[in-house]
Amino acid sequence: MAKFHSFDVFNTALIRRVAVPSDIFRLVGKLIAQEMKPASHKEFVEHFLTARLQAEQKSLSQREETTLDEIWAALREMLPDVLPACGPDYELDVERKALAPNAVIAMRIARLRSDGARILFISDTYLPEDFVRAELLRHQLATDNDGIYVSSAVRLTKRTGALFEHVLRKEGIAPRDMHHYGDNLISDVRIPKRLGIGTTLLSQSDLNVWERKLLSRRAVRPDVTSSLAGSMRSFRLGVSIHPGGGSHELVSTFLGPIMLVWAAWVLAAARRDGIRRLYFVARDGHLVWRAARVLAPKFGDIECRYLKISRRTVLLPSTNEISPTGMPWLQRPLEPARLEALTQKLGLNWPDVEYAFLSLARESSGSTVLAADADWRKFWKIIQSPPIVGLVQDQIELKRRSILTYLRAEGLCESDPSALVDVGWHLMVQAGLQRLLGWPDRSPGMSGYYLGLFGNRMAPAVAGKAAALFYQEAPDYQAISGSYEIFLRINILEHLFGLASHGTVSDHQNTGATIEPICPLVSSAHAGAVDKVRQAIEEFCYTCRDDVLMYSEDTTARELIDSLLESWCGGPDRAALEMLEQVSVSGDSNNLDVRPLVEPWTLREAAMGLLPERLRLALKMTIWKPLWPEAALCRTEGLSAGLVRFRQKIRSVLHRTPL
Repeated sequence: MAKFHSFDVFNTALIRRVAVPSDIFRLVGKLIAQEMKPASHKEFVEHFLTARLQAEQKSLSQREETTLDEIWAALREMLPDVLPACGPDYELDVERKALAPNAVIAMRIARLRSDGARILFISDTYLPEDFVRAELLRHQLATDNDGIYVSSAVRLTKRTGALFEHVLRKEGIAPRDMHHYGDNLISDVRIPKRLGIGTTLLSQSDLNVWERKLLSRRAVRPDVTSSLAGSMRSFRLGVSIHPGGGSHELVSTFLGPIMLVWAAWVLAAARRDGIRRLYFVARDGHLVWRAARVLAPKFGDIECRYLKISRRTVLLPSTNEISPTGMPWLQRPLEPARLEALTQKLGLNWPDVEYAFLSLARESSGSTVLAADADWRKFWKIIQSPPIVGLVQDQIELKRRSILTYLRAEGLCESDPSALVDVGWHLMVQAGLQRLLGWPDRSPGMSGYYLGLFGNRMAPAVAGKAAALFYQEAPDYQAISGSYEIFLRINILEHLFGLASHGTVSDHQNTGATIEPICPLVSSAHAGAVDKVRQAIEEFCYTCRDDVLMYSEDTTARELIDSLLESWCGGPDRAALEMLEQVSVSGDSNNLDVRPLVEPWTLREAAMGLLPERLRLALKMTIWKPLWPEAALCRTEGLSAGLVRFRQKIRSVLHRTPL
């Protein structure tokens, strides 16, 4: 067994928080441009990047290995206008700020060291040996007794094998006594193998599918996509022992970057508009609120509060007319119109009022679903007539007093400019708050920042000012170009973004000195899982806080989030789904039809999907449909998964609607 274990340095032991190494040169170019103030900042950066790459190639054409000083000497010949003060130290500063430890490798090194192995670091790099040594020590990967061999110091490289031979001579060991770890198939595996050295190829530091997808967005500035992809990789590799359950994977591949970019956009928009306080609406605003609190100091310390309200606590008390036009929220397109659920939305207990709905309830009682227009007309006639209309009016008044007390306690009636933050869609809650607080009749009124807004949202005259990162396109435009991914994944996103350690707010009650929101309890397992996600998101945002301003511009934020949604929702991380299997969802605001967000196909369900449609109709068989088909297939195994994939292929061949 080998007693000497050597590690490659860059992209193995140390990770750069950029997508590819050449992006370091782009950052150096930006730094120099800030000093020189050229006529075109962008053109200078691009010219500098190209010149820096060419200078390195020119320097290497004359020798096996080069140094940073030699590269910069060639670079000055190509860019003579670069200020004399701008030199190799600029590049070293950028490198230093970009480097982070690979905790996976750090853990392996620590384990080997504890077993008595001697640790070596071997790197093909033009960077100075002193710099490499200092960074390995700073990030606690190396100790003073470790061997550190850098090609720029001895002018020998791994790629020719000469540097490995030099290490063997210096250490006085035979090739069989050494094992090398690295990410390069040629210089870290094939070359040392030829010399008789044991090798291990490490691929964890390669960009994963979601990080790579970001780089494909040409509309976004290269430095921005590189920074976010690099930060995702760095965070993914930055914790040696991940908490179980998939929370780390969920945050590093999806929720971390999404919340970072969304929060950055909200904070930048609020600062632009002179908003000093933001109210993040429960529960869809819970995780982005946590992210925003970490990032707020970069945007002038905008105050970020969490507002425990919901559609249920706002829409009923803000009602001025018991009618279809006065209560449009009672009939939601994607929500089954069950009688019991409808009466609960009106603040009524089904057993207390069941007698009034006997003509509608039939044998299904409260489970009866209103579908036909005639059923709805009968329903409205019942609730607009005594005694039900009186009971509803009493509930409106009672709940109006409760929520107004809560809103005043939270400062929504104060004169300081403030705004809501929520995932979005129709602006019904914002419109309801407008009515409750009387803001349509006074300035400045309620405003809000949303991730996405539908085309059929409430008008500004009713809801007030609202800004969104994504606006749903007009139907004729969608017919040609399609829709943003966010509008195709609403059911999934509301539950992913709405992960919180409490249930949906159902009411507000006076406890004497204060008014408290009433939220259903969630399981300890769910609360614990959400807390891990929350912590990881805060850590991710903290590591990215110095670069957060670059993600806040409208077009940039929109492209980044759309890319992440498209790649991740269409092909989610398998480990992350382990955590999401604990998440229960409901299409009903009263949680009357709870089901898991991620549920695999059973063999029976998968087989039923292969039956001809005519046969299914004749047998009155209902095909089970998962809320999230891609995630369901990810968690389906064996024959069931094979049947589902076979069904997909058949539909693809027949040009039918995808599963």
